[in-house]
Order: sequence, then structure tokens, then C-alpha cells
Amino acid sequence: MASQQDRPRPVAWGYPQAVALVAGLFGVGLFAGLAGSGVPAPPRLPASAFLLGALFLGTGVLQRLSSGAGFVQWLGSVKVSVASTAWLAVLTLVVGLVPQDGRGWYRQVVSSWPFAFAILLLLVNLGLAIWRRSRSLSMRNLGWLAGHAGMWLVAGAMAAGSSDIVRLRIVGEKGRAVETAFLPGDEEMTAPIPLPFALILEEFVLDRYPPRLVISAHPSGKTMHTETLAEGMEGGWKGWKWKALRFIPSARPRGEGFEPDPAGKGEFAALLGFSRDDGAKAAGWLAPEVGGKPRRIVLLEGGWIAGSEAAPRLYRSTVTLAMKDGERVRGTVEVNRPFSFRGWRFYQASYDTAAGPRSRVSVIEAVRDAWLPVVWCGVGLLFAGMAYLFIAGLRPRGGA
Repeated sequence: MASQQDRPRPVAWGYPQAVALVAGLFGVGLFAGLAGSGVPAPPRLPASAFLLGALFLGTGVLQRLSSGAGFVQWLGSVKVSVASTAWLAVLTLVVGLVPQDGRGWYRQVVSSWPFAFAILLLLVNLGLAIWRRSRSLSMRNLGWLAGHAGMWLVAGAMAAGSSDIVRLRIVGEKGRAVETAFLPGDEEMTAPIPLPFALILEEFVLDRYPPRLVISAHPSGKTMHTETLAEGMEGGWKGWKWKALRFIPSARPRGEGFEPDPAGKGEFAALLGFSRDDGAKAAGWLAPEVGGKPRRIVLLEGGWIAGSEAAPRLYRSTVTLAMKDGERVRGTVEVNRPFSFRGWRFYQASYDTAAGPRSRVSVIEAVRDAWLPVVWCGVGLLFAGMAYLFIAGLRPRGGA
């Protein structure tokens, strides 16, 4: 009888092998990218859903038929999970640090082979682990399964649904119904795309922070001093003293100066006087750029320029959506506060900068992601599983 020491030992599949697997896949993906072979776009719904479901069922069949194989067990282990997650974290860091607007895999990471292999490895790893743990449906195991199923849904939906995301730009003009849009970046706007609704711009509002006097160095343009502009404002800096002789919150040009705008939608203007202890003086109107004309500045001695600025604080568009079935809905779109309706999300993108507050044009970005409900479902499962495992971990073992 052979002794225990004479029996063949199982092959150890640990972290070094996991790192080697990740490095190998990364190298293959990098070679494919350098060879000019880009990642093909995933199919659209419903083919993308069938493909994602086939991948999950395939990992289940692999787990059932090869459950005793050491490599399959290792492929669904924590070691491979940590390695693949670290790989994705590094790629995500590259996305955050390197502009994604050029050639080379590092400038288009999300559509590169290294990223595709990382997602595929993570989905296979999670799928094998889920199928293996699904043999036991205890309450504690259900929490684990919910968390990992949520991770699988989020990663899978984001990968498979990239081709189903619709992103359009709508150029809305006040009072006119717009039924076509354009792809982002289509400067010539030669390919209008029909919309399933009509968008009517009811109102566009541009709100700014209080205007500021800006003293900058010439010719570098480096800002040296800023101060809020207001009627009667006085101040000083580097031997210069100034006073706001007149301040008009909403002004329109008149000759060499400005006058109040009766409509109340003009830019601000300020008449300032400057003086220095040695007798040097300067005066002039300060105003931002209006109608494409250069902004008003005052040249001071010593290489200084007095200018003005009013940073935008709020862009807001009030729009009405008229659906094909007759339903109409009114909503407000602001920067970082989109308006949602029937699966569409509307974002404030731009406006007529030359017209400023008088702009009658607002550019709205419309985005539709058919997989977004699946992503939110995955996030819900993930947090529910984590919460259950946390609560279960607080209970004393063997207690009530």
C-alpha cells in the first residue's frame, strides 16, 4: 500500500497563478489592440440579453460538469476575484487620469480588449462562485448569493448594454417644437435623427454669481486680485485706488457707454475710476463680452489690466414634451439636475453664449439607457446582500 506521502499532491492554484492569468490576458488584449483589432460592439437588445443569459448558463453548466476539476474551482475562487477586481481598478484609474479622446488602448480603455477580458473574467468568476454556492440555500447563503448576483448584474448590464445607450443633442429654440436631434459631436448637423416626441423650449434662464473686478498681470494674464463689484464700491491694491462710479446690473450698449436694459436680460456694466498716489489715473466701463464683441477692460500703468467677470451659477431650461400618443408633460432641466420621463433623461448641455442671458436657444442632451433598470436592480441586490451579511455577522453564533 502506498503511503500518504507517495500520493500525488493536487496542484496549488493560488494568487501567483491568478496574477499570471490576469497578466496573460492583459498581454493578449494589448497585442490585439496594437495589431489594430478593436473590440466589436456588443449586439443590441434582445440579442445582448440572450448573450448575457447564455454566459451565465454556460458558467452553470461548466460548474456542474467540472465541479471536481481544480482549475474550475480555482477560476471561481476568491483569488481570481481579487486579481480581476484589482485589474479593473487599475484600468478605471487609467480612465480617470488619461483623457479618453485619442488612439491607443489607454486612451479608449472602455472599448479596449484588456477591459473586455477583465469584464469577462470577472463575470466567469462570479458566475462559477454563484452556481457553486447555490447548492445550499440557507439564509446566510442567500445573503451572499444576493450580493454576488447584484455584482454580476451590474457588471453584465454595463458591458452588454453599452450598444443600447442612445445619446442625442436637441437644439431647442424658444416657442418652436423640435422633433429631430443630432449625434453628439456632429458639428455640421447633417444627419438629423427623428425623435419619438417633440420638445418645446418654454424658457431659458441664465443666472450668474455677482460680478467681480479682476486685476490681472500683462501679458501672462495671471489673476492678482479680485473683488465683488457693486454700486459705490471702493477698494485699493498695489497703490491703486478705485471706485464704482456707476453700476448697472442689466445693461445694453449705447455709444461708448451703457444704459439700463428695459427688458432686464442684459449683461452687467460698471463705470470705474482708478487713481494712484503718484497722480496716475484711468477710467472706463467694465463689462463682459456681449454679442461676440471683446469685453471692456481698463489698462493701468505698471502692466496691470482691470477687467470683470461673472461666472455662471445656473442654467435652467423649462421644456414641454409632446409625446406621439398625445400626452404632454412639462419639466425643468438644470446642470447636474436632469429631468426624466419615459426612460429618457434630459441634461442641460449648452446655450447661445453670444446672446448670454438673452439666449433663445438651449441645447439639451437626451439619453436613454434600456439597461438602467437592470443596473439599479443589481445595485439593490448588492446592498441588500451586504446589509444582511452585516446584520447576520452581529448575531451571536448559536444564540437566538
